[in-house]
Amino acid sequence: MLAIHVSLYFAFAYNIGMAEKTRLLWLMEHASYQGGVETVSEGLIDGLSDRFDITVVVLDRRPDHPIYFNNPKIKTVYLGLDYLPRQDQQIVNYFRSGHPLKALRVVFGVFYYLVLGHFFLRSKIKKMAGPNDIVLASISTTYLGVPRGRKALFHYHFNAEHYFSFLESFYRHLARKPDVEVFLSEGIIRDIKKRSSFVRRHGVVIVNPIKLGPTHDIAYYGGKLVYIGRLAEQKNPILLLKALKIMKERGFPFTLDMYGDGKLRPEVESFIAANGLKDRVLLHGETSDVQGALQGKDLLVLSSNFEGLPLVAGEAMSQSVPVFSTRFGETAEESIPVGTGFIVDSFEPEDYANALMELLSDHEKLLDFREEAYRFACSHSKEAVINEWTQLLNSLAKR
Repeated sequence: MLAIHVSLYFAFAYNIGMAEKTRLLWLMEHASYQGGVETVSEGLIDGLSDRFDITVVVLDRRPDHPIYFNNPKIKTVYLGLDYLPRQDQQIVNYFRSGHPLKALRVVFGVFYYLVLGHFFLRSKIKKMAGPNDIVLASISTTYLGVPRGRKALFHYHFNAEHYFSFLESFYRHLARKPDVEVFLSEGIIRDIKKRSSFVRRHGVVIVNPIKLGPTHDIAYYGGKLVYIGRLAEQKNPILLLKALKIMKERGFPFTLDMYGDGKLRPEVESFIAANGLKDRVLLHGETSDVQGALQGKDLLVLSSNFEGLPLVAGEAMSQSVPVFSTRFGETAEESIPVGTGFIVDSFEPEDYANALMELLSDHEKLLDFREEAYRFACSHSKEAVINEWTQLLNSLAKR
């Protein structure tokens, strides 16, 4: 009898160990340039890779040196739809560089995708995904590739204003409805639920994880600022530079390290050179060492026109760096809770400069902000967020 019990025990343990993991197909636009959607998604994919069988399906072609999705635990498939990702940037760049025919190729490629191509993509994804697999989409262009007849989850990364914008609504109109849609905060989902009965039934909230380990650093560094983000209209870096020009003209001490790239880079470089800011502003380009870029700084400065919940704000707080930001939308207070930074209500450079100088001059308040920022970051650990995602995906798999 003892031998039988032992055999049964080991058979049961073997079956549990060999139980198949739920398979996820995670649709992404690209793996080639810095973006918040990709950064968040990669962190989630890495965190879930021990619990699920994950295949990342990238619409773009494979770059020579992929920035994202290099985890050996996951499979990555590149579909080569190079006309789709970065479509707006490509079109503008081609026109500016005197290649209108290339720009038209991108325009017609996007038109083809919207009218006909996404049906072929859906068919391809459906063949890749079994009936028990879950297909996840992380940005509007990928929503169109999610097939019917498969379990689907949309992960929405922005705010209510963007959710109901023309282009976002247009993509959603063409796409199938997901079984679940994940939003970044209670504030975002509350505002969307006011106008969407679908979200009232199928929306859930899971906050972005802060992937950096917390560092407790309560010190003042003499006015050292850091900007991390794309050089794009949404991020409005020229507003920040205009404010810094005012600060320099008034003799206020500061330095700024700017990390990021994008289509506004030539304009940013020209502004820095034309306004005598080269001795105060250092433009680094993109960085893979966000933690190193944040350490030893007094403030992360944001100047965005709109955001969802900016990931970099939480990353800054994890390094005890408070956030100084424009009021980029209804989620500003959720991204920068009271005591963890300062929100400017105006988009005027002088108002931004005045508020920034006032905060940098109040060292005691700044150190209090550092302490509170660190405490806030500790409460948003990656482990807790991954557990929430695991519970949601397991629940969806059982439907």
